[in-house]
Amino acid sequence: MRAARFEGDIAARAEEWTVVVEGDGRASRVRHTLAESAAGVALTEEQARTLARSTAHERFAVDPAKLREVSMAPSRLPARTDWLVTFAETSRAPLPQGELRLAIAIAGDEVADAWRFVHVPETWQREMRDRRTLAGVVNAAGIALLGGLVLGFAAMTLIAWSRGQTPGRGPLYLFLLLAGARALDFANGWPARLAGFSTAQPFPLQAVQLAIGLLVGATLVPAVIALAAGSVRMFPARVYARREAARIGISLGGVACGVLAVATALVRAGGEPVWPSFAGAATIVPVAASPLAAIFSYGARTVVVGLVFSAADRISDGWSVHRAWAAALLVGTGLLLGAGAPGASILSWAAAGLLVGLLLLGAYVFVFRWDLSPLPLSVAVVVALDALAEGAMRPYPGALAGSLLAVALVMVLAWRGFRS
Repeated sequence: MRAARFEGDIAARAEEWTVVVEGDGRASRVRHTLAESAAGVALTEEQARTLARSTAHERFAVDPAKLREVSMAPSRLPARTDWLVTFAETSRAPLPQGELRLAIAIAGDEVADAWRFVHVPETWQREMRDRRTLAGVVNAAGIALLGGLVLGFAAMTLIAWSRGQTPGRGPLYLFLLLAGARALDFANGWPARLAGFSTAQPFPLQAVQLAIGLLVGATLVPAVIALAAGSVRMFPARVYARREAARIGISLGGVACGVLAVATALVRAGGEPVWPSFAGAATIVPVAASPLAAIFSYGARTVVVGLVFSAADRISDGWSVHRAWAAALLVGTGLLLGAGAPGASILSWAAAGLLVGLLLLGAYVFVFRWDLSPLPLSVAVVVALDALAEGAMRPYPGALAGSLLAVALVMVLAWRGFRS
């Protein structure tokens, strides 16, 4: 919880309180931020050390004799002196890597903050920076690939539209669905976005800027996706009968869930924990967070996968020419986007991405090059099980009920899309 002022002079607006509340209602951390110009006393090094050790004993029940001083860093401000005192906790069992530490921040003669943390080795930090750099390159390449496909197909729709070839009402319905879900999701998460406002600017100005930005985000992205969907070849001749297409779509969705589960296990083979999303806890209606996110995810995923298959179909002319280029597009899409960001092992991540790419290639060659009508059901199975798995972890009150509602809504939308 954050308490701040948005009115008054600069010093008054710079002062803030932040309180971390645990699940049992206990305040585990209280941080008091003061303006640099705020007046205070200048403690000596020994006085700051004594205050820090007594604070560690009071707040964390740590014996001062079991603390090893790591550093004492003073900050000389115009009207006071601040200190940051860091201790290593020697009373606990040592970690395989890193060290358990405790920090006390002192502003003048007041304890402004106190917290525990794990100090990690410099080599580990360098490895993480290198891994994040690689992940950034992979994410950028994936965004460029998808962005190029979406913009290219959207341009094709506009060109066809200018020549009098209307794509029908499907793109309009898709836009209304995606824009509505995204707008409601943004409105539901309004309090969490307000929490990040800066006290250096007027509150109403930031609220107007945020509202305009969210309005653009809620309409621009769905509009481009809907335009791109207008150029997806859905093969209205229907090679598969309706019941056969339904069985194929649901079965292929189940296979995709299994492949994605294996890919996720490969990426997390290094021991990375699985964390659910806690974003819904900060919304106005937590139960609605999962359904709104699932609706937008379902619509966007269906279009994106349809674009990839349509692009492969155009390149290979129905898998009759230039098959290598089409296969490279399908496998490359799975490699860049199917396994997420690289984890602890690059080889495991590459194997997971290759597995997803082969899934896309096989799905196109054996099913979707003939008829895309099973696609809405396949994507719905994946999105629904993702939402259900997220809700089953119950990260906040209402998460499970929201995930069940998300499954029902996605299945209804999928069946409507499949029949149309």
